[in-house]
Amino acid sequence: MLQKHFSPAIQDDGTINQLSIVVSSKSVSPPPPPPSSQDGTDNPNEFPPDPNSRSSTITTVTKEITLAGGIATAIPVDVRDPASIDALVAKTVETYGRIDVLIYNPGAIYWAPVSRTPLSRFLLMQSVNTTGLYAAEEEEKQEEEKQEQEEEEEEEEAA
Repeated sequence: MLQKHFSPAIQDDGTINQLSIVVSSKSVSPPPPPPSSQDGTDNPNEFPPDPNSRSSTITTVTKEITLAGGIATAIPVDVRDPASIDALVAKTVETYGRIDVLIYNPGAIYWAPVSRTPLSRFLLMQSVNTTGLYAAEEEEKQEEEKQEQEEEEEEEEAA
């Protein structure tokens, strides 16, 4: 159950920290309709869908987090495109004011020996698994440094 992960944390000074999550993938399209049951009738009330099915999308994950009491936003990103990663970071900062943690979870894999792996598939795996990770980390680090600089300037102005 997700609920235990989204409980707000009460700090010593009485402030409450709430975890906000951005769920990303290449699209935010609604999930496909559920498959028909064995008797030929649809079961649209099955929620949440199997996370390994095509019915599980960033939209359904966002809904699941929200229903469990968390705060979540679905934002599309194509990790093969640095401009798309830049837009993801900008939208996240616009929505939540900062990024505290970056979890990079996309992956591309092709289960075949090198001799049977087309170059195009290899390039896709490199683009998603390595280049995308580097671009995401680089953009997040730049945003972190910008936030630190803004905090330092605020502290200097307050002193």
